Amino acid sequence: MAENTNNELAVRDAEVIAVTKPNDVVGFEIPDGYICTLDRNTVEGKLDIMNALNGAESLADHVGEVFDLKGFITTPGVRAVSHNDCTNTYLVMADGSTFMSQSDGVATCVRNLAAIFRQEDGTVKLGEDGTLPICCIEIPLKNGKTMKKLVTPKQQ
Repeated sequence: MAENTNNELAVRDAEVIAVTKPNDVVGFEIPDGYICTLDRNTVEGKLDIMNALNGAESLADHVGEVFDLKGFITTPGVRAVSHNDCTNTYLVMADGSTFMSQSDGVATCVRNLAAIFRQEDGTVKLGEDGTLPICCIEIPLKNGKTMKKLVTPKQQ
């Protein structure tokens, strides 16, 4: 990457996506086609987003466990080994725990949840109290790999 001058900070992923000066305000934007069901207008929602994006555990380590899903975020991602594009899916639970997955199955499940639980005002409200009990399961595929899915505990 080229050297920055004037105290600029380059934000980099696979390519430079933004160049900001230290005092610039950078907003959190969800790219078209991606989802954030957490409230970006409250401190609680912003903290949920920050904790998910910066500190999520791997969902693969929690297959079979039941959680109360509070919200989710999807962002563009790249798989570390294959370098193929994918969707990063971040799950935020009512107890504050956060999980991340690059599974196509999990990404499909949260898109379905967003469509099913979409309110008239465009927001997504999971369940009557704003949460939904979910469990991650793995389905074996013929090629020896597995697909992760989110289901209600009754379907486990």
